[in-house]
Amino acid sequence: MIQAFGPLAPGQDYRSYVNSKEDIDFFYFEIEAPKTVNIGLTDMPAGADYDLYLVTGEEDVFSSSSNSGEEAERIEYTTSSVGVFYIVVLPFHGFSETDSYTLRLELSAAPTPSGTDTYEPNDTFEQAAGPLAFEQVYRAYIWDEGDRDNYLLQLDHSGTIAIDLMDIAAVADYDLFLYDEAGELIASSKLRIAREHIEQYLASGIYYISIQSFAGFSRNEPYALQVVLVGQ
Repeated sequence: MIQAFGPLAPGQDYRSYVNSKEDIDFFYFEIEAPKTVNIGLTDMPAGADYDLYLVTGEEDVFSSSSNSGEEAERIEYTTSSVGVFYIVVLPFHGFSETDSYTLRLELSAAPTPSGTDTYEPNDTFEQAAGPLAFEQVYRAYIWDEGDRDNYLLQLDHSGTIAIDLMDIAAVADYDLFLYDEAGELIASSKLRIAREHIEQYLASGIYYISIQSFAGFSRNEPYALQVVLVGQ
């Protein structure tokens, strides 16, 4: 995947070869707004059967096409996120070092986003939504890579809290931050997985939780935020 060819240009034919049964071809393309993606894999060599996949950087499959024999493979998928997407051409049966296949990418406008965010505007600490209720799950959206969602947390007594940021969109990477009332960073979680977690002992007072996009976002797939008191 780190050797993937690209970025692919929409509307252009790319011809390549599968040189052995272990040869897997990776391509990538980038989008800055949700799109409807159409991918065609055609002109398979005689006797060869190649399959087609659209995947994330973690190789989670968005969509696939695995017709039999030399039949063309096609994927149509509407993204709800932006960022880098990967196309995989995988030999299921047979290959050819001399006869190429053809790969073509087409992009068109995606349907209007369906997500609505009841906590906006909350881009600054002054606009922070809250105070949050412990145990409750809050669902909201990152609308673009510059969007920053802030929440207010009020502790009436000292204790250890756990903050979980869950259900992050597959092609997005959101980070989680905890600040004190003065805006000083206390803790952060910046993993490259679908969940961020902070566990921290805090004195009573006012705190801010901030969610930011490191890469990608989704206007249709909400994240989930939950704060709990540990041991209670």
